[in-house]
Amino acid sequence: MRLTPSDLARVLTILEKIDLGKIQPRFPDRIGRYLRQYRTGRQQLDKVLARHALERRADAAISGHALQPIEVHPVLGPPHALEYVLDFRMGPPGIKYFRCVCALNDDKEWRVLPGLTEPRRLEVADAPPEVRRSLKGAELASLLIYREPWSSGWTIADAAIIGANDVLAHAITWADFQRELDGSEVDGTIVAGIRQSLRLSGLRPPEFAEPNLTRSLSPVARDVIRWLRGMG
Repeated sequence: MRLTPSDLARVLTILEKIDLGKIQPRFPDRIGRYLRQYRTGRQQLDKVLARHALERRADAAISGHALQPIEVHPVLGPPHALEYVLDFRMGPPGIKYFRCVCALNDDKEWRVLPGLTEPRRLEVADAPPEVRRSLKGAELASLLIYREPWSSGWTIADAAIIGANDVLAHAITWADFQRELDGSEVDGTIVAGIRQSLRLSGLRPPEFAEPNLTRSLSPVARDVIRWLRGMG
């Protein structure tokens, strides 16, 4: 499902009225679920921010200076309504949720390679012709993907061919981020589990990788992500 520019304008008007507390959305189907979750999510998020003495600006937005760097990436599950952004740069204008994933081309379909679980099929709804050409014959790729609240599939916005070492580095980085959220550390057992998972997917991970283990979450960003993931 793709919204027309006029449809998108109407949705944005509804979101603005929700921000101002003027309406309670009562729409059906996917759009209705998105709007209702957006409304209740804003109210719950305000409680999380209040614990850090943060308030919204006059335009109802939250200052990025207060949050600092923040990334929210469930693997492929349904994102929260507050994780979507208004985007005009990647493809047609829309309200989008972005992910960057490592994926394996398995018999003409892409499977996302998470760290400690089995690969999951990526339901691809669309990809620009130039992206399809760049992926022709590729076995492994880093994919920039997005979906909209009313779409069940993902659009591949951009892609780069990668190797098994990149997949391993990505998986360890992701595992370290998960541990940062709960205040623990990545250990040898986790890394060994990641290697085994990749081997079961048919890859041959190298002995060494270069993950990004820099931890930079501010306390408020950590609480926001934990709330979005239902971790408290």
